[in-house]
Amino acid sequence: MTGTPQSFEITGELTIKARTHPVTVHGKGNGDRLLRCWATVTQSAWGIKPYTAFLGALRLADEIMVEFEVARLEPVDGTG
Repeated sequence: MTGTPQSFEITGELTIKARTHPVTVHGKGNGDRLLRCWATVTQSAWGIKPYTAFLGALRLADEIMVEFEVARLEPVDGTG
């Protein structure tokens, strides 16, 4: 992890459908316990065919941004 609680990056491995690739998650904290995070993934790298409809007239890009929110956990100090 690099950065601060207000702006950070975490790089790790993501496994989807038995395929593992490195992913960097970016995040921002705004002082409360909620962190807003996002990562960009390429669906085809995990064997996922991008969504299409209406005979291909509607398509999603292969590269998509995944956004999520998590509650920040307080570190355990070992005293209790």
